[in-house]
Amino acid sequence: MKGTVEMEVTRPGLVCAVCDDYLQQDGKCFDTSHEGTVQAEDGMVVRVFVECEFESYVEAKTQGDPLDCYPAYGGELLDMTATVEGVPFGLTKEEQKKAEDWCFKNALDRVRGWAREY
Repeated sequence: MKGTVEMEVTRPGLVCAVCDDYLQQDGKCFDTSHEGTVQAEDGMVVRVFVECEFESYVEAKTQGDPLDCYPAYGGELLDMTATVEGVPFGLTKEEQKKAEDWCFKNALDRVRGWAREY
């Protein structure tokens, strides 16, 4: 079961002084000719695409014969990737939790046929 979400992350960080674009995780500009020209920027907003894979999820059955009822199970996170324009991006623990929750909801919505595709 897969879920995706696109989220905005605010970070203090570094941007290229030439093109005013954020830097890759390794601290280099996407345009390699701008190497070594960085400036600090406070409260930088980055659009991050997150994809999560979960184990199969079975929703709880809470109505009907009590002997046929059971709690929900499954849905554990197996893998999460976060990228910015195709480049791997590290998330804080809080951002990971938020992304996991949103991805899980998106994955359930896909299973139910309610999802938006990104």
